[in-house]
Amino acid sequence: TLKDVDAMVEEKGFSGFPVTVGGQVHKELLGIVTSRDVDFLEDRSQPLSSVMTPLENLVVLDAGCTLEEANRKLQESKKKPSAYC
Repeated sequence: TLKDVDAMVEEKGFSGFPVTVGGQVHKELLGIVTSRDVDFLEDRSQPLSSVMTPLENLVVLDAGCTLEEANRKLQESKKKPSAYC
């Protein structure tokens, strides 16, 4: 839930988190939730699945990509710089 994200932000200090099956490390990635997704939502009991960016909408590149490749992919997708190599 968004309450869980609030607790992780407080504990870890990050503003974005991967959403995985069962919330477990090393499990299938379902999407990502960032402060842009949750900052202005009042109902903190909402499930992450209702507010996260799903995997199919993420800009993802192969490990070891170059800065030029990452910039080109971001320009092609017209997304803000939050792609992950």
